[in-house]
Amino acid sequence: MEFGNTRKASKSRMFGIGGVIVFHVLLVWGLVSGLARKAIEVLPAPFETQILDEQRAEEEPPPPPPPPQLDIPPPPFIPPPEINIATPPPSSANTITTQSVVATPPAPPPPKAAPVSRPPVVKANACRQPEYPPV
Repeated sequence: MEFGNTRKASKSRMFGIGGVIVFHVLLVWGLVSGLARKAIEVLPAPFETQILDEQRAEEEPPPPPPPPQLDIPPPPFIPPPEINIATPPPSSANTITTQSVVATPPAPPPPKAAPVSRPPVVKANACRQPEYPPV
């Protein structure tokens, strides 16, 4: 922070504040002298609105047209088809055959499973500490 250069900063502030004051004085003078009157005269007059009642003509609607008379002929007669089903000839005698049941030999026993291998157990307390560089 520099406290020795306060005069230069105060001069630029004074010019800025003075410029804003001059701008506002010119703006107020322009509005009072009549520059804004032309803007007010240009605005159009408001519109007037009125609610009008509907005027309905009292005419009777025409009667609906009569339904059309359609002469539909009856569907043609189609006889059902004749189906001939052939019956099988009767068999002379029912023959009964016997089949001998052959016993299947028992399945061989499954082989024994291999023992489960376990990973080696590492004890963290038994490990030595790594060498760190000196601080």
